[in-house]
Amino acid sequence: GQRQRVAFARALAPNPQVLLLDEPFAAIDAKVRTELRTWLKEMVTKLGITSIFVTHDQDEAVEVADEIIITNHGTIEQMGTPLEIYKSPDTPFVAQFIGTTNLFSAKTFSESELLFEDAVFPVSTPLTPYRDVTVSVRCERLLLSRKQTKASVPATVTENTYLNGILKTQLKTDRGTQMISTRNEERFELGERVYLSFLPQDAVIVENSGKEALYEA
Repeated sequence: GQRQRVAFARALAPNPQVLLLDEPFAAIDAKVRTELRTWLKEMVTKLGITSIFVTHDQDEAVEVADEIIITNHGTIEQMGTPLEIYKSPDTPFVAQFIGTTNLFSAKTFSESELLFEDAVFPVSTPLTPYRDVTVSVRCERLLLSRKQTKASVPATVTENTYLNGILKTQLKTDRGTQMISTRNEERFELGERVYLSFLPQDAVIVENSGKEALYEA
């Protein structure tokens, strides 16, 4: 960590207009890496230098950057602020690359409703009816309950794990869709039947096939 600070100081000494950082924290342990992220961002902001930071660490990009450019096989998938990319991913790749999310197939039921498995969910995004779509719901926004509602899908708990103090509950719906929820105020036991749902504003359409989907309501 101290060597990297010296390297940064050496690079900043000539007062450059642009600073290019190519995975500068790749070989540093996690704790020191977190400290260096904060130090680097404060230093660059204080000096007012435009910096291009190349990294494969998604958390690092979100914490350090003012704007993120996500590339996939040489093609730009999306550009925007960390919050824009996290809350409104344009593609399935971006949705999975930044943060953790649930991606599942659904059909647009009306201009404001999705049909996911056997339940109709209201959404806040304007929709074109009768389309096949891919939907992203962030794991921390997926709701679980022991009580069934009209807009909920039955599922079975398949695994519980703790990560950094957060309980991650893995589920499988009756039709085999794998889902993850990290927004749990109570623990659900393995094999327990639960009902998953999400709020209208938490469903993001990340892919639209544009094909007519004929089905009976």
